[in-house]
Amino acid sequence: MNVLVPGFSNGLRHAVAGPLLVALLLVALPGPACVLDWDGGSSLCGNGVIDSGEECDDGQAGAKEGCSASCKIDHGYHCVNEPSVCTTTCGDGIIAPGVEECDQEQSPPTSYDGCSADCREEPNWTCSGEPSTCVPGL
Repeated sequence: MNVLVPGFSNGLRHAVAGPLLVALLLVALPGPACVLDWDGGSSLCGNGVIDSGEECDDGQAGAKEGCSASCKIDHGYHCVNEPSVCTTTCGDGIIAPGVEECDQEQSPPTSYDGCSADCREEPNWTCSGEPSTCVPGL
């Protein structure tokens, strides 16, 4: 695919490896246009548009909670829109690492049963699994 940008006298060529842009190379070309060459075979993860092969795209090249650096939805998250907005839901039975410590699949989530209403393990309880099972600790 070639994209012409009027007003530029240099061609802009880029190479992609997987979903990441890895090199930019300016190539002097005669004429009044800039040519962007892309083979179309690699996704453009990080451009804020969900391209072929992507589950989400939050518009950032690096990982952000919910949408990975390879534009896959992280475990325990739900993503919508372009650019993607990713959230986790306490009470869905899926633990989002770094955000939830437990999740008992309750709607609405409750406290005083080992896993709090904000999906944190309560004092003197031990929780495991998805959905979480909590038992009193020693």
